[in-house]
Amino acid sequence: MNRAVSVVLLALAAAFSDFAQEKAAETKPAATAETRLPSADEILDKYVEALGGKAAFEKFRSRVVKGALELPAMGITSGAEIYAKAPNKWLLSIEVPGFGLVQQGYDGTSGWARDPQTGIRDLSGGELESIKRGAEFNQPLKLKALFPKLEVKEKSKVGDREVYVLEANPRASRTVPFVAKATGVPLVEHACRLLLGESLGSLGLPERVVPARAWAKEAVFPTDRFPRAAVRGPEMRSTGEVMASGATPAAAYARALRAAGRSRRGGQIGPPLQRV
Repeated sequence: MNRAVSVVLLALAAAFSDFAQEKAAETKPAATAETRLPSADEILDKYVEALGGKAAFEKFRSRVVKGALELPAMGITSGAEIYAKAPNKWLLSIEVPGFGLVQQGYDGTSGWARDPQTGIRDLSGGELESIKRGAEFNQPLKLKALFPKLEVKEKSKVGDREVYVLEANPRASRTVPFVAKATGVPLVEHACRLLLGESLGSLGLPERVVPARAWAKEAVFPTDRFPRAAVRGPEMRSTGEVMASGATPAAAYARALRAAGRSRRGGQIGPPLQRV
């Protein structure tokens, strides 16, 4: 359920095109009315309105969704149920034939998953962030808060309807790119292809991926890199990471520390792999 980048595609009726052009005509010359893209706020407000409005959402406090899950590549057809309760409690249950009950849940503070093979485990990192966003009961009303960096990318058409593509960047998971790099499996690309309708079998995934080398990563703090970074803007206060490989975990971690320009206990571990 992790995603390095989430893309929200909101298809609106042709009437919204007239609305956007009228708003543009009020603030810009007529020559630019057709080229102006509405803001993300305008699109989201119109999206909520098309779904019935804020008041319609707030009438309901619980929801049950029942459907079917089909994985043709694996020959699996199963029933799926989702139970949700305001403000942010959520449970997904899937009974997989020949395997058993698979569940994921969020109780408002913590997330968990259960299946017959691994039992019950707590969710953390990117998995927890993803299920936390998905558990928001009235998610369409909270997209601005869930995805602070919303940007209108382009205007296109799907059939006879105009669509606007919004790029939404939640807190990115650093686990996905790390695993993808270490294993050589492009996880984000595969996830996008699945979302677009391709089957699991068409991806050509190996049964098991065993990295040929050990991999490690280490944090890079802005205060170690840039003078007065702590008092600058948020971009200068972002924490980065480096990753490195080695014949053993210790060798990989030592190289990661060198790439970060420091040692775990202070001092130096050989010359840095990059200039500061």
